[in-house]
Amino acid sequence: MNAEPTPNTLSLRNAFKVALSLTLCYWFTLAFDWQLTVYGAYAIIFCSLETSGSSIEKGLMRFVGTCIGIVIGIAMLSMFAHDRWQFMVAMAVYLGAIGYGIQTSRYTYAWYVGGFLPLVLWSSNYPTFDNTFTFSVYRWLETVAGIVIYSIVDVVIWPRSSGHQLKMTAAPMWSNIAKLFSDCRDKLGQSENVDITGLRAEIASAYAIADFDLQQAMLDTPAVRHHRAAWKALRINGRSLVNHLDIWHEAAVDCRELPLQQVLPKLNKELDRVADRFRQIQSLWSEVLDDSLPLDSQPSDVQEIDRQPLAPAELELNVAELAKLPITQRAAIHNFVEHLKLLDRDADRVVRNLRIICGLDAINHQQLLPHVDASEVLTPSIWSVDRFLIGLFPVLVWISTFLFWIYFHPPTGTAQVQMTATLALMLIRERTSPIVLGIAILIVLFLIVAPVTWLVMPAFNTGAELLAFIFAYAFVFTYLGGKNSALKIIPLVVFATVASISNSQHFSFQGNVNAGLMFLLAVPFLTVFWYLLTPMRPEQGLLRTLSRFYRGCSRVCDGFFTGDAETRKRDLEMFVLPASGEIRHWQTDLKKGSHSENSPELVQSLLVTVQGISSQLVAMQQSHRRALSHANEIPKPLHDLAGRINREFQSVFDRWAKFDSETESESLGPLVAQLENEINQRGTATLIDEASGATDASETPAESKATVEPLSELALQDFHVLLGNLRGLVHAVARCDSVVRQINWAGWTASRF
Repeated sequence: MNAEPTPNTLSLRNAFKVALSLTLCYWFTLAFDWQLTVYGAYAIIFCSLETSGSSIEKGLMRFVGTCIGIVIGIAMLSMFAHDRWQFMVAMAVYLGAIGYGIQTSRYTYAWYVGGFLPLVLWSSNYPTFDNTFTFSVYRWLETVAGIVIYSIVDVVIWPRSSGHQLKMTAAPMWSNIAKLFSDCRDKLGQSENVDITGLRAEIASAYAIADFDLQQAMLDTPAVRHHRAAWKALRINGRSLVNHLDIWHEAAVDCRELPLQQVLPKLNKELDRVADRFRQIQSLWSEVLDDSLPLDSQPSDVQEIDRQPLAPAELELNVAELAKLPITQRAAIHNFVEHLKLLDRDADRVVRNLRIICGLDAINHQQLLPHVDASEVLTPSIWSVDRFLIGLFPVLVWISTFLFWIYFHPPTGTAQVQMTATLALMLIRERTSPIVLGIAILIVLFLIVAPVTWLVMPAFNTGAELLAFIFAYAFVFTYLGGKNSALKIIPLVVFATVASISNSQHFSFQGNVNAGLMFLLAVPFLTVFWYLLTPMRPEQGLLRTLSRFYRGCSRVCDGFFTGDAETRKRDLEMFVLPASGEIRHWQTDLKKGSHSENSPELVQSLLVTVQGISSQLVAMQQSHRRALSHANEIPKPLHDLAGRINREFQSVFDRWAKFDSETESESLGPLVAQLENEINQRGTATLIDEASGATDASETPAESKATVEPLSELALQDFHVLLGNLRGLVHAVARCDSVVRQINWAGWTASRF
């Protein structure tokens, strides 16, 4: 592989490509006397990213969004242009759908472009709309021209594929996964807990970035396209590996004071085997996307080094030692073993995927990606009340500015409505402060763009001088944008908008004033509704997330043995799984704030306990489903036991969700001890009876006949795992209780004003 250019060199190259593309775009469109050159410039400014794949994908999203937006815009104008109130309502509904879609789709840019295009068609052609189709055609042509010109320049001059970036991004992720496993392993047999929240956050962030880079690499990296199926399988198996590592860590926490070495004599050997798999993954990853290997290399063409797949983990239990333990501890060990096997399985799948990608194994499509039951796959729900409220933001901004335009007749006209609603959609994507955005735009407008359009550009006498200036201006601010993208986007967009370069060029002081007034009027609308729909203080956002999480846990506990599996799955995805990521977001904002009612360490401990409860509930969902797959029903004593535990915790979660003085008072210590004792007594009786086929004396002969068959060994193991999950949930709730009672809830809930 060639040496990677320095960051400064990459910034200079990217600045040259953007400047050249903008210059060519203006030259081409002016040569054909197209009047909407600004839209071609917009396409280049927004679609010029660090790698060719990301630029191509964003260009495709802008193209698709443009096509859809034009079609919908023409349809809406044809149906509602005759009545402005009908048009206002129709556009409000459309912007609401776009505002929500931006937050749920990974193609947010396409949603964004498709959202503001109907606004542009309405604003630019009001009030007659006779020229709407012609305007749409030129708008489409300009966009296509900008995308094509930059794509050609980017591919021809210093192309940079996403493959190398993918390799660099994912390398520390695999290293952190191995470190996370090593840290958890080192704490086995010790009473001290290990805080892995930092590593979890780093892994989650790196996985998200690597997943994005992989999508780009499939567009611009031949080696990735050649093994597309293997890369897709690696993406799924990698996520499963991370999830099972989290759950195994929680199982290991429950076993850290148990005699694992006596019950599992070969535990160290099996842990070494799993650690070797992680080392294999890192070794294989160092060889992926190696330019020295041909795309069609066969297994025999590549040197075999210590990377052969290892045999699956086989943890043998010492039955005599296991029998000496209480049933709760036996269940915890069964749970630990089960999740270690799942972790080992996922690591093995990742190794096999990487061997195919490196050319060490031939592709076997039947074994490439093991079958995954869709009902077992848990992903955060796309539905969220917070997303719905944020989706209302552009709706409220649109309606308010539309009414402002009708009744107050601002000099900026319909452009005021269109620009404010467009900025509202942009704020949903970028999640920045509208006040900061408005100030930045006004500073750039009056300190940079206005002097340029008043003093510099009127002095040009030829097209060559104008194009040379465009090149220099774009080069400077794109280079500065290498440090912060806002230093590129805002100066270039404001310049393209205000200068509005065309063959009938004119420079107007009033044009700059109107542009400043338009942005100045937009800020109050954006600010009021943004802070109306989003928490002004990070404490408020954190409390809302915690309340939703605890109420979700209550719903899941209530439905484990009374509701259906799909309802529990939906509650897990909607309320429980998203909580950890949202808390990390608010945790970052809390560190920036000046108020410190609770220390960062205490907030970090709260996040650890939330992740622990979340992992235990997910594990319970999986073990409950697996137990039912090997037995007709959950044994009644175990069913009643789990029902009582879930009812107790339901009331606990409901109490925590209130954030009042009661939350800080009662300790769950006595309840936890009582529940663990009950698990031990009922669990022992249940598993002995089920293993022997014994029946309850109170049962009728018909019932006795129906239950006389003993459970299989596999079903008994599943029930042990389920008991282990129940015990793990009890301990996770106890750990959370110890943190909850230290939180100063009154400080977070108190009003600042």
